[in-house]
Amino acid sequence: MTGNCLVRFSGVSYTYPGAAAPAIADIDLEIASGEWMAVLGCNGSGKSTLAKHLNALLVPAQGDCFVDELNTRSEDGKRSARRAVSMVFQNPENQIIAAVVEEDVAFGPENLGLPPEEIRERVRWALDVSGLGEMARKPVYALSGGQKQRLAVAGAIAQKPPCLVLDEATTMLDPRGRQDLMEVLSTLHSDGMTLVSITHRLEEILRCDRCIVLSKGRISWSGTPRELFLLGEELDRWGLVAVVGHTGSGKSTLAQHLNGLLLPTEGSVTVDGIEVRRGEGSLRKVRQKVGLVFQYPEQQLFEETVFKEVSFGPRNWGVPTDTLNERVEEALGLVGIGSDLFEASPLRLSGGEKRRVAIASVLSSGPDYLVLDEPTAGLDSPGRRQLLDLLSNLKALGRGIIHITHDMELALGLADVILVLDEGRSALWGRPDIILGELLERDVRGLVIPDMVRFAGRLRELGYEVPLTWEPSVLAEAIDRSHER
Repeated sequence: MTGNCLVRFSGVSYTYPGAAAPAIADIDLEIASGEWMAVLGCNGSGKSTLAKHLNALLVPAQGDCFVDELNTRSEDGKRSARRAVSMVFQNPENQIIAAVVEEDVAFGPENLGLPPEEIRERVRWALDVSGLGEMARKPVYALSGGQKQRLAVAGAIAQKPPCLVLDEATTMLDPRGRQDLMEVLSTLHSDGMTLVSITHRLEEILRCDRCIVLSKGRISWSGTPRELFLLGEELDRWGLVAVVGHTGSGKSTLAQHLNGLLLPTEGSVTVDGIEVRRGEGSLRKVRQKVGLVFQYPEQQLFEETVFKEVSFGPRNWGVPTDTLNERVEEALGLVGIGSDLFEASPLRLSGGEKRRVAIASVLSSGPDYLVLDEPTAGLDSPGRRQLLDLLSNLKALGRGIIHITHDMELALGLADVILVLDEGRSALWGRPDIILGELLERDVRGLVIPDMVRFAGRLRELGYEVPLTWEPSVLAEAIDRSHER
């Protein structure tokens, strides 16, 4: 359902200070009231920059942006845009300000000057629809990454804005959490809210009324989801350990035990015979062996330039100066960062570029094991493929890979072994085919079995001799063989 024009871009361009090229250029765009629009594009294509113009976090360097017919260059226009458009950012840490969940959700309505009873009602409603109804009094620091993402959504919708912009807002949610949030968004859309979703996920795009594709800061394509052809690439299966589980199941906590950022209160963790504990240089030895890439790359980027960022680790491990530059360039080359970005600020890169620099900063130290906490979150299809190719190469070179993910299909397609966590405990451990058989027999909270696997399971019940597989080509061949027999 669409109505009058809510947002209009007229020849909008914006260049960040110090940048050689504009982040967005010559954007002409109208968003109708009640429309659900998806914004697609490679990392660095300008999606987040465009989004920040919608509620006047950024103002055009050239051209004009109108929200509710007011130009965001004016003070009245800025105020109007910020009331009309709420945003949920890629990283929820950027917009969570209170120490307690319900206080953070109440912040927006309080600043709108609403009566206390209405504020309480909005907070209850927003927490319920975001799946945090039982966590109202919980301290924010105790939330998992996915729960913080839900909190950011709750804070935005509590203001009941005419328009909600979601910048990769489902990135850190597990599959069931994503499904729940999409149902919430569908309800809000049915009630007339305008939605703008910046996403790479097919299931989100298909719910939208319209899609635009950005390339190098310009709109390269616009149309309906039916008109958008998305090419899915098959993934080879590589040997590594995947750790999966619902939001809050303990995946990130486990990851931080592997290189001694956290130490066990009971039991022990051992890496190549070295116990992870304080004293006798144990932690230093373990951290040289185990590199950790965090859920949010911004949390481990701090240097002035990309090259200095990637140099920091090996320099502190005592790598000789004559080999340092070679090692840094090799690590950046592995992750696909070209020399044109060596002197760029890592904090000004796109989300996907930050992820690759964070990985390079760990690889440059030469660890035997690499732990990646949600490494593909927020990456577009080419970025995901590049990262998966990188993991394949590292495995071939003998590095151990521990891949923490919400994406069950990705885990099934990549892993030699899968560990399933549930409420902080090991629920399942084994080869992908064994894990699938177990998951068809019993539910594990927060995990969604791929539809292809459920289809294969149903065919087996009907007497077809087919494997439990998530790969369409494998299933199709098995069905053909079954017919031939």
